[in-house]
Amino acid sequence: MAWPTGERRRVVATVISARHLPKKDMMMGKCDPFVVFEVDGKEVGKTSTKNKTYDPDWGERIELPWLESADSLVVRVLDHDMTGNEDVGYSDLGAPTVFGGEAGKENEFKVGLLDKKGKAVVGNDKKPTELTIKLLLEVQPTQPAGQGEMVAAAG
Repeated sequence: MAWPTGERRRVVATVISARHLPKKDMMMGKCDPFVVFEVDGKEVGKTSTKNKTYDPDWGERIELPWLESADSLVVRVLDHDMTGNEDVGYSDLGAPTVFGGEAGKENEFKVGLLDKKGKAVVGNDKKPTELTIKLLLEVQPTQPAGQGEMVAAAG
């Protein structure tokens, strides 16, 4: 999705919490979750890892990079393990919905997570897994060509 020429946009995300995470570690017990944001398949921000919990609270603000276009915005929850991170689930937030929204207005979303097969993720307590986030869209004009460049003085 491209937006009007002469502007760029970014999302400032606040990851509030996740609830009803599944048990991913057969040997170690509870989940060690963290959240990753991806724009067009590229990781652009992540939270800290919360240890040994099915119901983590983050309250972390993540400023995603300024963009001039984007086709997808995905939030992914992963379980940190010593042998590699395991995918808990993801939600495609919809770039047109997020980046096409009202600038300056923060909205809270509770999103369910899907596994790699597209099925809803269910927690250790048999309830649907959900992630609570707030998203704020910021819009900024891009600098017209030729402005702000240093001009060498002839001397």
